[in-house]
Amino acid sequence: MFDFLRTDTASQGSAAVSADEHYEGARAAFAGAYTRLENLIGLQQYSRQMSLLSAPRRAAQLSGNWQTRIRGRGLDFAEVREYQPGDDIRSMDWRVTARTGSPHSRVFTEERERPVILAADLRSPMFFGSALGFKAVTAAASLALIGWAAQNSKDRVGGLVIGDQAHLEIRPKNGKKGVLGVLHNLDDFSRRLTNPLNPAGQSMLDLLLKLQRVTKPGSSVYLASDFHDFDDACVPNLQRLARHAQVTLLCISDPLEWQLPPGNSLWVTDGSQRQMLSSQAQLDDLLPRRLEKLQACTGNSIELLDIRGNGQVAEQLQRRYSQPRGISSGRRA
Repeated sequence: MFDFLRTDTASQGSAAVSADEHYEGARAAFAGAYTRLENLIGLQQYSRQMSLLSAPRRAAQLSGNWQTRIRGRGLDFAEVREYQPGDDIRSMDWRVTARTGSPHSRVFTEERERPVILAADLRSPMFFGSALGFKAVTAAASLALIGWAAQNSKDRVGGLVIGDQAHLEIRPKNGKKGVLGVLHNLDDFSRRLTNPLNPAGQSMLDLLLKLQRVTKPGSSVYLASDFHDFDDACVPNLQRLARHAQVTLLCISDPLEWQLPPGNSLWVTDGSQRQMLSSQAQLDDLLPRRLEKLQACTGNSIELLDIRGNGQVAEQLQRRYSQPRGISSGRRA
């Protein structure tokens, strides 16, 4: 991916060292219990070889198929298809409708400046971590890296941040102002967290309903959460959102949620209560079942990324959105 990564045997050792040094600053943004705004801003340098539209979504594990060009309302005609609820009435193709006897809409390629919505779940259950950083930090840093990649593509960046009792909508803006507006609020909501057991007054369903309201047709939505309360009521609302927007779900998890450390007596406490952790047998089904439920929702407009706070999230996102040589920032596939 990077010019300094050489493949000859003699240089493998030095290449590995160079790669580690290269990602050292990125890992700092994913570390700790709270975000640091300067680290989120510093992720811009790691987005320079990323492009959100440089390649189709890959048919890999936990990802759906993805067309390289989002369909939205713009200047270039793309196709005529059957009308779908929510289509702009101004895009109706009355000639085809009259000829076929069923309503049809004209679809256009997206505008050059596509709205990108960075949605973050920063409720109390995200205030947990056992390795490099807490899940809230992983979510915020992941969205920051994606936000800078969107800015490279000349997209308008906005966001939706939800906490236990409050939420904030950030209107999409051009240039660095859009990304910085989201990063400031990600940092603010991260620092409001104090206890993973605090009751959350807002649910995943509330978040999805708010996203439907703020997301314009043709937008691209990146939603980072642990999806701990994603239930059957959320499914139709997620699918409704995906009818008019490209949706990427970043399922954030902690290594401890996958594998307990060895030992027979593992206790956790919040300072006043004490409880033994579940057995590994019980844990083995928890995250896989959650991912399976999310995976069942994926399709042409929904992709699922499995993001684990293991210190290599920046590398994972760079691989996913790697920009092929010859495609400059801002140029679309």
